[in-house]
Amino acid sequence: MYLLCCSDIIKTELVKKFGIDKFYNENITYLEMQIIPHYDQINILQSNIDYFDYIVLVSPSCIDLTKNIITAAKVPIFLVMGELSYVQLSKLTNNTILYPKNSPGVSGLLDEILINLDLKSKKILLIKGIGGDLKLEQALKNSAAIFNVLEIYSRRLVPIPEHDFKKILDMHVYKGIIISSSGQVDWLFDYAKSYDCINEFQSLAFLTWHKKIEDKLRSYGVESIKNIPNPLLHLLH
Repeated sequence: MYLLCCSDIIKTELVKKFGIDKFYNENITYLEMQIIPHYDQINILQSNIDYFDYIVLVSPSCIDLTKNIITAAKVPIFLVMGELSYVQLSKLTNNTILYPKNSPGVSGLLDEILINLDLKSKKILLIKGIGGDLKLEQALKNSAAIFNVLEIYSRRLVPIPEHDFKKILDMHVYKGIIISSSGQVDWLFDYAKSYDCINEFQSLAFLTWHKKIEDKLRSYGVESIKNIPNPLLHLLH
């Protein structure tokens, strides 16, 4: 059995539309992170989406929460972090979509895409959740673009009682932990530290489909990390 850490939005996609247990040929249990929409911010986007020349969507959750607005957009060029978001977005719009092909994520978007765009006096909107990596936001603030940001959701981490958390350490129960975002790594290791089992947690087997998450796990001293296919890409193609 594997333990999958994911947002409730991604869980719905994985379970109802794909059947992730069949993909891995294993039983799956879930540790969910809830996505809380900020509808006041989403409504601002609905009224202004065609004001912008470029719109950057940092996650699949951003796309999922704004898909009806995206479908109606006529003007903006969309920028996303990787192939998963590109495939998801291309089903909603015929507008141009740019994404890094060699290195998914913020660094790839900066080095492969934004560096080649003339952003002088262009209106660009960054759509994201509250918190997270500020590298992209800072780079856009420092550019020649007319820059705005909308934070359209927050994350709510489901509490894990100590007894339940320490069950994760029993590798007779779980073969590994599948991680779908780097924020979940911080979340889990905060619990491991507070429950005084960080050494045991470092020794567990982790699985992920993203280099950024792998790097985050290694920063916490994890050695057993396996790269796996992203099941959502199989779902969306």
